[in-house]
Amino acid sequence: MSVLKPNIGFFCVGMVLLGTALSYAIRMGSKNKKMLGMDAVLYTIAALLSLLFIRDLQSLMPDGGFPPELLTGSLLCWILSLGSFFCWRDNTLLFQAIPSIALFGLVGCYDTFRNVTFAFYGFVLCLATLFARANSRAMLRLAIDSGYFATLDGLSRDALEDEGTLYQRIKEGPWRWVAGAEWALASATIIVLVSVLGAPVIQATVKPIAGQLSLVTPASLRNAITSPSTSMETGGTVRVGRGPNNLRERPICEVRLDRLRYLRAETFMQYDSGTWKNPNNPLGPDLAELNTAALAIETIEKPKQFAWTVKPLIPMRAVPAPAEVISFESSAISQLPDGTLSFQGGPQTVEISGKSEEPESSHPKQAKQGLPAGLAMLKSAISITPKVRALAEEITKKAKTDGDKADRLMLEIGKRAKYNIKAEATPSGTDAVEYFLFDQKEGYCDLFATSMVMMARAVGLPARYVVGYLPSPQRYNGAGGYVVSETDYHAWAELFFEGEGWVIYDATTVAEDVEGGGRGDVGQKWYQAGWAKQALLGLLFCGLVFGGFAVYRVVQPMFKPKPARDQIRATYSKFASALHRHSKRRRKMSETPREYLNAVRPSIEPIWAETFALNERLEELLYGRPVPSPADSVAIAVEVRAWRKKLRNSKSK
Repeated sequence: MSVLKPNIGFFCVGMVLLGTALSYAIRMGSKNKKMLGMDAVLYTIAALLSLLFIRDLQSLMPDGGFPPELLTGSLLCWILSLGSFFCWRDNTLLFQAIPSIALFGLVGCYDTFRNVTFAFYGFVLCLATLFARANSRAMLRLAIDSGYFATLDGLSRDALEDEGTLYQRIKEGPWRWVAGAEWALASATIIVLVSVLGAPVIQATVKPIAGQLSLVTPASLRNAITSPSTSMETGGTVRVGRGPNNLRERPICEVRLDRLRYLRAETFMQYDSGTWKNPNNPLGPDLAELNTAALAIETIEKPKQFAWTVKPLIPMRAVPAPAEVISFESSAISQLPDGTLSFQGGPQTVEISGKSEEPESSHPKQAKQGLPAGLAMLKSAISITPKVRALAEEITKKAKTDGDKADRLMLEIGKRAKYNIKAEATPSGTDAVEYFLFDQKEGYCDLFATSMVMMARAVGLPARYVVGYLPSPQRYNGAGGYVVSETDYHAWAELFFEGEGWVIYDATTVAEDVEGGGRGDVGQKWYQAGWAKQALLGLLFCGLVFGGFAVYRVVQPMFKPKPARDQIRATYSKFASALHRHSKRRRKMSETPREYLNAVRPSIEPIWAETFALNERLEELLYGRPVPSPADSVAIAVEVRAWRKKLRNSKSK
């Protein structure tokens, strides 16, 4: 998913599922322990073969496999795929985690798969569960080897190991403090939470040196990595009304401006069936040679110049720049016929400085007349439905100037529709503009801008569709600089006026925002989202429930007699303490009750037989079957009290 080749993922998952199923069948069907013990050797051979023949194996993958720069990813996938056929035991199965973690590390290098965090969390939980299970099985084998289940006569060691109920029994004996799966899951959750909370701190710490490091990006990924789901890297076409946009707070570039401005990246003139096409892709010889940038600059009667700087933070193809660019200081970029700037030879991170100009004061009145033939599509009525045309004509019929017409159109769009980044997609086969204005009445900036362009054209005003960025005022650094992020991606309309050139009309500025769907909500923090608030309430509720349960568990024993075995354990503590005081030797944690008794035998020889019998009785009640009753606990407590009195008397003699 991270390298935009999901078919490779499906292929590898299929291989792993097949291998895992075969390994399970071998494990369940084979009783030959020596053969099962060969799985580690076979796994190692499979990994070595993957390394030696990786280029041949790469060619077997769908879509040509991984990009050449990511051949390591292919190797890790093949180790996982082939290794899954030899995971016959817990230890070998656990080894699969190593190439898995390495793959997650590679995915982290390229911020293209948003769900990788959740995938990694799921992976950690599964790994923790697997590790806990493997540990429990090892403890069970140790318990069997120790003779703990020797009372089950007639059962072989293999039969004992396969006896599912034995795992619960070892928790009641010396292995009762061994951590189970629940502790592994809790530990994994804590690790993930610490990582999530600590990641911003680490990010802020390493940011000053992050620029010193470079990462080679595969050529096949550059456009995808530098582009959000809706971005200025359009590839020549833009589809409008596609539905909710998933933009992130990832920084794109830093800009220095004299004031907050729209940053134009690409322009579009041809619209057909809900899709805008880039005019820089030649549609004919006249359009290919037409310099609309020069025409716009010539049209401005009273120009005012200002300087700007753009510093890309990630590789970029198009350079977002304000107004009409008249000069720039870099040989790495070229200016396209529509006035936009683009890096030569692919995405780059070179800092660009330049100058632009705009009208000294903007009072658009008369639309540009006498446009060259190549710009006739700026007034094209193609794809304008009768209903949209009628609305535009009705709104502007009382307007006195072309500027008044444009203002009335923008206000009408803002009055009719609400801004909502979460709006559903335009139904297939439906005109996007008509559906937006008359039915849905809410949408993203692409629908506002497209509606403005098409309604302007419907009344004879030359207009084009523009994509770029509108920096957020909240990211102003106080020194004329703004940090531009993906969430600042925007689209607007530009109309051509006499004496003014291209004039921006952004209908979203006069539209009401849907609650939770406004432009400021695009980049909201995860904890500000509605689902996060609901999750927080859910966690609080669960906390109250579990807190109440914890209090109940603490308070309940105060009003309820202890289980018989707990009382017997307390009685044994008194028994062992008496032996310690008498012999001056403390019981070691590693000693069983019988081992400790044998160690202190010389000091209790006069009452050895009675003491040994009492110790046997305590062992049986603590670790044997059936579970002792309250009467047993009372009886043994009486016996221990009587024995302690005899022990004191023997010392005095």
